[in-house]
Amino acid sequence: MKALLLLAFFALSFFVALAEDVQSSPETLLKFAQYQQQFSKTYKNEEEQAYRYNVWMTNLNKLPEIRAMNPLAQFEVNEFSDLTAEEFAERYLSNTTIDQVQKEMNDLANDPKSGVAFKLDAQPPPVNLSGRYDYRDIGYVTAVKNQGQCGSCWAFAAASAIETAYCRATGQLYELSPQQILDCSGGGSCGGGYIDWALYYSTQMPIMGEGSYPYVGYQTGCRHGGGGVKMRHLIPLNNPAYNPGRPVSDDHIGNHIAAYGGLAFGIWGDLVTALSYYRGGILTGCNKQPTYGHAMTLVGWQDYQGNAGWPVWVVKNSWGSGWGEGGYVYFFRGGANVCGINEYLYAVWP
Repeated sequence: MKALLLLAFFALSFFVALAEDVQSSPETLLKFAQYQQQFSKTYKNEEEQAYRYNVWMTNLNKLPEIRAMNPLAQFEVNEFSDLTAEEFAERYLSNTTIDQVQKEMNDLANDPKSGVAFKLDAQPPPVNLSGRYDYRDIGYVTAVKNQGQCGSCWAFAAASAIETAYCRATGQLYELSPQQILDCSGGGSCGGGYIDWALYYSTQMPIMGEGSYPYVGYQTGCRHGGGGVKMRHLIPLNNPAYNPGRPVSDDHIGNHIAAYGGLAFGIWGDLVTALSYYRGGILTGCNKQPTYGHAMTLVGWQDYQGNAGWPVWVVKNSWGSGWGEGGYVYFFRGGANVCGINEYLYAVWP
């Protein structure tokens, strides 16, 4: 291993002159060589390697500012750290805007053909948000998946919500196919999509298992073969009939989690900063500029690190188990609406 690092070090020393925008030192060059080895990074030539070194160093210099914004979270260099903000957003986030989502939700809710699937009057019984309620504890959540370099987060969030809801209703947990939702629902593409449309699709067609319709990381022709898990109702928490785009209360969210299972939700903001370097801890702040969107699944709540900890939402992401805390991120729950987490949430029920 030492030999490999030395070779990488000397290779870097030949092209470091190309890195004009950042200061270089033997220590940073060695760290970049270690970074390449840790994350199996290869570049096509020295020019690209120098460019990625520049990007990596620029991102490294952002970490103190990012940590100051979220003092209860940990941020560090990871597999995304040699990407520019634009590259990261294009590959892993959604370009679907808040206005587009609001219009799509209203159109879908007001379409007579979809009315039977919408359950707009859901008022689940109240629950106590103290302590811990986490669907992972009782085996209602499948393993964290990896969407790869395709902005299909909306399909993964929908599949995860359907899985948890079905298990909540029947006690049976199935790994369902985000690829089918990506290919067949008409709800979006690798450039982003609509959670509500993906979940509505699950009320019209069964979602096949992952083994029968595996994920490939790009959109293909629909090849639904029949069978699978089907929902009856789509339940928007911010009911478009009376509450469009307005944050709902933490209690309202908790009641729906307890009654229906995991909730698929969308957030918008400076998510490149808030999420791309996240390693663990609690997100307490987010520059809520509607820059990029991302969809994930809310699977419970707890007091972070014990009863004396901070109240958080437990959120499942789709960037693999190596990201965050085993593929999960924790959002502060105390009515703060961090990154808009209280605004666009959906439940389903079989």
